[in-house]
Amino acid sequence: MTSKKLGVLILRAQPLHAGHRDLIRKSKSQCDTLLILVGSANSPRTIKNPFTYRERETKIIEFIEHELIGPIFVFPLNDYVYSDANWLSNVANIIDTNNRFGDEVIIFGHMKSGNTYLNWFPQYHFQHVDSVVDTHATGIRDGWFITARHNFTKEVLEDYDYFESEKKMFSSYPYPETLNFNCGDAVLECSGHILLIERARAPGRGTWALPGGFKNNNETFLDCVIRELLEETNVRIPEKVLRGSVVASKVYDSPFRGMGIPRITMATHIRVSLNSDGSLPRISPADDALNASWFPINKIMNEMSLFDDHSDIIQDMCGTIPMPAHKNSRFRFQN
Repeated sequence: MTSKKLGVLILRAQPLHAGHRDLIRKSKSQCDTLLILVGSANSPRTIKNPFTYRERETKIIEFIEHELIGPIFVFPLNDYVYSDANWLSNVANIIDTNNRFGDEVIIFGHMKSGNTYLNWFPQYHFQHVDSVVDTHATGIRDGWFITARHNFTKEVLEDYDYFESEKKMFSSYPYPETLNFNCGDAVLECSGHILLIERARAPGRGTWALPGGFKNNNETFLDCVIRELLEETNVRIPEKVLRGSVVASKVYDSPFRGMGIPRITMATHIRVSLNSDGSLPRISPADDALNASWFPINKIMNEMSLFDDHSDIIQDMCGTIPMPAHKNSRFRFQN
């Protein structure tokens, strides 16, 4: 059997634009079958990722069906903020699952600043694709926030306005490259469940998140975590018990946390026991929480899109392994 070429194209398409369409056309012309991996599939709506995976998937499918350039398959690709290894494994799993006949694998891409991941696959052949379309998704989004705000949901617009206000508030700070906010987040675990809140305000209004917030200047990070946990959830556990049940604390400082001034957080993993009657500790949301609830860790990792990097924090602190995103993908286009 003659070896065929299996092409792989990784993009976020936030939004899908003329440059992406040109890249898809040129990539498909150089392979027999093309896999399009749509990144940030597990991200909630944000300024950087305003459109859901299904919305972007639909736009891509509409384009390839109109162009009649199959066979093409579209798969979701999750972000792993604190684990490049998990991201690479996810990509390799999708490729291996769809390469049943030992075809030559080609990673297609347009090498530019920020696309360093294209060099991370020594086991596959890389093919640079020139683009004659000088269009960038970041520029499109920035323009839409000014002139076409109807393209975004109310919550995304609230986030944009929040961070624009924050930018103006600190515009006169003399050393902007050193400006950071210190935060604390609580990973409260009980019998395989994590306590989450539904955020009541921007940024991320309506998304589920870890209880947490800004650290005051007169408290330690642990003080901040305990205070925010109790203020936002009113969890019925004595503070002394919470402090005595700390499993680990860890700093999470990705420069891509949030969209405004960098927010460094000290997440604290606290593990407590069930009540004497076998029930989870009672809670009642307050302060910045619209709602609060216990969720099984498996559900969080495989079915939910949490605020910012909170899924990654839970995964890292609790040692969970999320289901590869492509397990839930659907058959796409083949002409």
